[in-house]
Amino acid sequence: MEVKIAVCAIQLTFGLKQVYLAHFNTILIYPDRYYSTISKRYHCGEVNMRGCIVLSWKDFEAGYHHVNDGFNLGLHEMAHALHLENLIKNNEFNFLNKEDLQQWELLAAQEIENSRSQTADFKNNLNRFLRSQAFTDEHEFFAVCVESFFERSKEFEQTHPQLYQTLCRLLNQDPNKGIYQQLT
Repeated sequence: MEVKIAVCAIQLTFGLKQVYLAHFNTILIYPDRYYSTISKRYHCGEVNMRGCIVLSWKDFEAGYHHVNDGFNLGLHEMAHALHLENLIKNNEFNFLNKEDLQQWELLAAQEIENSRSQTADFKNNLNRFLRSQAFTDEHEFFAVCVESFFERSKEFEQTHPQLYQTLCRLLNQDPNKGIYQQLT
């Protein structure tokens, strides 16, 4: 379990220099989905500001068993951790390129707004590629995009080249140029 979770974190941070997700010092693993007394519903995983990443092992394993469906709990939750780690004032604070992050945030905001206004372009394009969870907020948009970035990279690049290229620059890697080849 430890090795598989570490590999998942490395998959996401491979192109970034010295990012260890230092704020997150606890990984809690449940055998299956777990009930949250806070939200009053079952969860597959979560990341919280107290430094904890929580995973359903069954769902984590399923994410790597079905490698082309765009569903990967490990990558999803590690993406949340990475996004938050960039904001937490510690030794790893502000490690994502500011210009690339601003571009990503602008594109994400546009896509989320398009989903809310239900434009024809949205109905016929992005919502066919990303599941509806992506359009909840900018954090979910990032996490869902990261899943597809690694699991459906060719389709992502073809259908949404600007989003894809921005994510390549942000993570400093491009799965379509060799699964973990760093950008030069």
